[in-house]
Amino acid sequence: MQSHEIYFQRNRGEWKWKVFFRITNWKIFFNSPLKFTNKLRALLLIFGQTLFGPYKAFTNLNYIPGKTSFRHRIEIYRWRMPLHKSDKQFSLEKSGHEIKLTGLEYNWPNLKTPVYFDVLTGYVEPCTTKANYKMPLLGQTCDCKTILNDKDAKITFNTTWLEGEFIMLPEYHQVLKSRFNEALPFDQFPAH
Repeated sequence: MQSHEIYFQRNRGEWKWKVFFRITNWKIFFNSPLKFTNKLRALLLIFGQTLFGPYKAFTNLNYIPGKTSFRHRIEIYRWRMPLHKSDKQFSLEKSGHEIKLTGLEYNWPNLKTPVYFDVLTGYVEPCTTKANYKMPLLGQTCDCKTILNDKDAKITFNTTWLEGEFIMLPEYHQVLKSRFNEALPFDQFPAH
């Protein structure tokens, strides 16, 4: 198996997370070309988190071994009310580590109108427990880094003005830990 196949094989299925947002540079944020409605959404996310704590997220990775393209969904919510959704298609490149994403996102309050995004790229590191890729959020592209192993389970994302983190809930991290014992021939795992 190639690095990206091992990574997605382990991380397939449904996961739940806590999500944190932080504006790192207010001047860049207010001067960014972000649409006014997306600036307002970002401010509401920060305000809501300040008042009520972190958001929750649900993700579903529909990876099927042997397939080179599959669906990935994210939903960020508060009190079961969705605030942001994305529906992406991941494609595994022949290199064994490169990935491409296409798809769309939906933003509160209009969760029925999709916002399409350009093809984004990334890669899975040879250790198979880390990935780096681009991801859309509120009409802007974020740099994302994932660490999904038996000790950590988080996704960090950032732009010139925003940073945030998805932290996997402990009961889901236990499931992820158990996947490191799945039957794959030892010689198919890259060295850590």
